[in-house]
Amino acid sequence: MKDELSWLTKERQDLIAANRGKWIVIDQEHNKVFANENLHTAIEEYEKEHPGETPSVFKVPREDEEFILL
Repeated sequence: MKDELSWLTKERQDLIAANRGKWIVIDQEHNKVFANENLHTAIEEYEKEHPGETPSVFKVPREDEEFILL
């Protein structure tokens, strides 16, 4: 899995800057992300290309939001 996500690590800062406040759905197979302020919409966009697959989802916090990991 480490090699599969190496592209994400390299592009992390650009991804965060471009998608503050949005939900991100990761397409590991094609090194692609689906981003939208609405979680449901981001997942729908992913599912159009990957029906029946379980997506990896996370939220990029806005600059004024705290990120708390539980």
